[in-house]
Amino acid sequence: MSLQKLTYDCFYILFNKHLYNDRSTLFTCLFVTRSWGEMIIRLLYANPFENPKHKKNHFRIISTLKNFLNQREIDRLQKLSRDRITIRNVRKTFYNYPEYIKVFNQKDIREAILNWLDRLDKLDIKKIELNDETKDNIVSLFHYMLLRQCENIKQMNTSSTSLIRNIFSKQFIENHIKNLSNLKSIQFDFCGGELNNKIFLEFLRKFSNICLNLEYLQINIDKYNSVSPPIKEICSIIKNQRNLKRFKISNDESRTHTFRTAIPQNKLLYDIFLSLDSKKDSLVSLDFVYINFKGVSFENLKGLSNLKYLKFRNCKKITLENCEELRSSSFELLELSIQSPKLKSEVKIMMIKYLGGSLRRLMIDKPTILIIDALLNCSYLETLDIRISSNVTLQVLQNFSKLSNLSIKNLNITSSSDCRLDGIFKNLAKNLPTNVKVVSIRCPHSYNNTKQFLDNVHCKLTTINLQDIKFNNFEPILNYIERSNNNLKFLGIATLRNEKSNVLKMIEEKGIKVVEFNSIYRGSDYE
Repeated sequence: MSLQKLTYDCFYILFNKHLYNDRSTLFTCLFVTRSWGEMIIRLLYANPFENPKHKKNHFRIISTLKNFLNQREIDRLQKLSRDRITIRNVRKTFYNYPEYIKVFNQKDIREAILNWLDRLDKLDIKKIELNDETKDNIVSLFHYMLLRQCENIKQMNTSSTSLIRNIFSKQFIENHIKNLSNLKSIQFDFCGGELNNKIFLEFLRKFSNICLNLEYLQINIDKYNSVSPPIKEICSIIKNQRNLKRFKISNDESRTHTFRTAIPQNKLLYDIFLSLDSKKDSLVSLDFVYINFKGVSFENLKGLSNLKYLKFRNCKKITLENCEELRSSSFELLELSIQSPKLKSEVKIMMIKYLGGSLRRLMIDKPTILIIDALLNCSYLETLDIRISSNVTLQVLQNFSKLSNLSIKNLNITSSSDCRLDGIFKNLAKNLPTNVKVVSIRCPHSYNNTKQFLDNVHCKLTTINLQDIKFNNFEPILNYIERSNNNLKFLGIATLRNEKSNVLKMIEEKGIKVVEFNSIYRGSDYE
């Protein structure tokens, strides 16, 4: 390898790993050298729409990308806008920006384009005044232009309805679907009444034959849809993947509180589970969200020998028979999430009993005495995530002290809005396992709960994470530091302001590193 090539690679790693989220610094370095400019443009345009709130940046980005419309698309844009949007002289750009896009999030791109149209409307004295249908057509036009030229997309989030509308046409399927062959991750939102559209089904069939390298596949289904999701095509996509590692399936989360289902799920889940069985050597993670398991067997999940992460979030109708089916499973889990209030306590207990022997992390809600007792079987448990409410009894909290025999180092606490000054956090702190070193607290009334907790905790904590963005009184933490002989090393805060309070400065003077919560170690991570 030549020195020049090595230098390029080293700088690219530096920019990518250390400055990726610091766009202002990247822009400063953009014009240092041509080589630096190319590297930085690749980073800036890998996911240019990731923050929809940056409307000014998105206006510039869309204004740049419009230069890549072909003449047919320009004519269509001018017709849709009744010649209010004109592109007379397409400016030649130094870089082929669409080529660098790696993340194609349909919703983020849509919002950026709508922001661009809104800004044009404000800048134009004549006013464009486009109706919603015309705006949708312009959005689709830009989607098509990008997908026509983006050859390096790795991650894609998209909705089936929007795909059908003027994007995945017969022409695209024939000429440009190969641009998606490098995809590693895709999220399909199967919603709307056009799921049986012939063009869309043809797209899915072509997709299953061309996109063979997915590592992550997410299927979101609108359970209120009168049209059944394309089960055959979904299963074909699963079976054809060479190295599928993670699979997630969820119902429409916007209306899930009613738990009504328009279409029976057992047939869909049976076929999907059968397809996943063919991925038993590669599949690492399964994630179920708002799924009704009524009449569903777990038999086809037993053989997933490489499975490490299993999550049930807001699911229901899992039975003791389902747990028995998992008893003789061939996998050894590292992480199990049973955050589903609708599930019976005995189901959770049996899952922990049968699957807990290898666990490093467990996420569970509504802890009971018997659930805490079941945790004693989790000999390797390092991280415990619990959700508590005002109905947690004193006996349950006292039972936490039994966990001192385990290896739990990280405790993540989420409380419901009814946890106030009823002594729950006080008693939890008093009975906290002595080996816990990292505590993360997320609750609506974090000051009172955090004060209760820190005034009574006896563990020598090294990290405290506060996830409530409204928390701004750090005196309980300062008191804890002074009382605990200053074992604390990190204080994580949800939003770190530029101007720090005097108490926060005093905490830093004691050698504690204060950082935003998302940037520090928060528990076991095995992926």
